[in-house]
Amino acid sequence: MTELIQKAFMKGKRTFTLPGDGTVHCTYGYGYGRSAYQFTVDLSKLDVNPREDRFFATSMLVGAVILGIPSIGCLVGAILSDCSSDAFIMFSVFSALLSPFMLMCIFGFLKQSYHLLVFANPINQQDNVVLFQGKPDPVRCEQFVTTLRTGIATAHEAVPQLITSFAAEIRELMKLRDEGVLSEIEFQTAKTQVIKGETIRQR
Repeated sequence: MTELIQKAFMKGKRTFTLPGDGTVHCTYGYGYGRSAYQFTVDLSKLDVNPREDRFFATSMLVGAVILGIPSIGCLVGAILSDCSSDAFIMFSVFSALLSPFMLMCIFGFLKQSYHLLVFANPINQQDNVVLFQGKPDPVRCEQFVTTLRTGIATAHEAVPQLITSFAAEIRELMKLRDEGVLSEIEFQTAKTQVIKGETIRQR
């Protein structure tokens, strides 16, 4: 059995287990009293080549800088002022008003920014296997990813070619939806037809 435990600041804890039976068990713990999301996926349903999802919350970082400069300036002004002077009171008040908003932007940046590695499940995107890139360290993460990809490749060889065909059809439908050719309702209807083994007409 192979296991990977990942923790990311403000993003919770994720555990992935490969028991060796052709499945991967996933647990996403979000913290803050929220219950963990647990699911199991057949490796044959996952794409062997993961994609990287990366987002950098630039607006939050810019906000932290914009608010941080006057906040720190006021704090320095308060430190350098006479404790009994009006300037000390004014600098202290402004620093106290600006600091919470600066901290909110910093936490927002940390919470919203991410770098993920996604093993997609075209049949059910809710069961995508999503890893934090490089956690808990790059070497252990890469070792698990290699083991997972090997397991997926082996599972693909063991299932009928029809399953691979279904996955390819659903990926094509997802592409059409993302390009605006299909609406969400049309996509869900077509996906259901593919899963049921019905023939999808070319659009």
